[in-house]
Amino acid sequence: MKAKKEGTQFLRWFGPLLDALRELGGSGTPDEATDKVAELCKVPESQQNELMESGQPRFRNQVAWARFYLKRQGLLDSSTRGVWRLTEKGQATQLTYAQAREIFREQVRIDSAARKQKQKDQQPGTVIDTPEELDLSIAAERPLGGGRVRAIESSMRILSGGLDDPRVRTLLEHHARTARMETAPGSAHALDLEGLKSPDVKFWSAWDGDTLVGVGALKRLSESHGEIKSMHTVQGRRRAGAGSAILRHMIDVARTLGMTRLSLETGSWSYFHPARALYHKHGFVECPPFGDYTSDPNSIFMTLVLRVGCGAGSE
Repeated sequence: MKAKKEGTQFLRWFGPLLDALRELGGSGTPDEATDKVAELCKVPESQQNELMESGQPRFRNQVAWARFYLKRQGLLDSSTRGVWRLTEKGQATQLTYAQAREIFREQVRIDSAARKQKQKDQQPGTVIDTPEELDLSIAAERPLGGGRVRAIESSMRILSGGLDDPRVRTLLEHHARTARMETAPGSAHALDLEGLKSPDVKFWSAWDGDTLVGVGALKRLSESHGEIKSMHTVQGRRRAGAGSAILRHMIDVARTLGMTRLSLETGSWSYFHPARALYHKHGFVECPPFGDYTSDPNSIFMTLVLRVGCGAGSE
């Protein structure tokens, strides 16, 4: 049995499940809908057959959880037993990964408010059933009896812009300075502040409350090709989901902009190993130099082909 993967898995199926039911004419049995999601997203058979500790297929469990949240959002109707049916609202809705995440967060807020009211009324706390896997950037989880978990909303936000904030500027200066220190002269390619303000660059800052936890940028190289730039997570928040959340957000935005490929350049020295591992985890593979880059032993070039229509988490 495969080890349990890190990160949110079920959110990626929100949009594809709506697409699958549209392909089926608006409704279908759970098996028909799940099989159509697998077909549309080209889910490998090995992934479809992967089992959870309970012995249930992980992929089908994730799609079922996607259906659960879409139903709560009023996008699916399940009044007929054994049939998943799009509502009028669901028929007209196209969901990105970021929108799927907001749906989940909204439901967590609703459940959290209900739980607080229960506690206020001196009634036993409500235990919320949640999917087997939750992303650290969305919710924290603590196992309870029977595999149930208590979901707690995270305060992490990914905001567009922030280049005028002195905290953001300080982190970007640290990012550029460290990149220069950890590679050979002339092999650092971090954008400066003016470069990040260019019209072809989108920039985001990630926050936990008022604490800056990371930054990232997306540079458009052509109508279909983008480049990941200025990815940096503060030291104390690494390996906690912040970097993955920022990267997934940029992948999702690239899709909405019509891009079919994302590429990046990172260092070959050991300092950059965690960054390369993060990119590999999200489906990036090594490639030849792209754009204006030339071959350099101090650089590693990576690329990701975007599968339009299947959530960012599917990469």
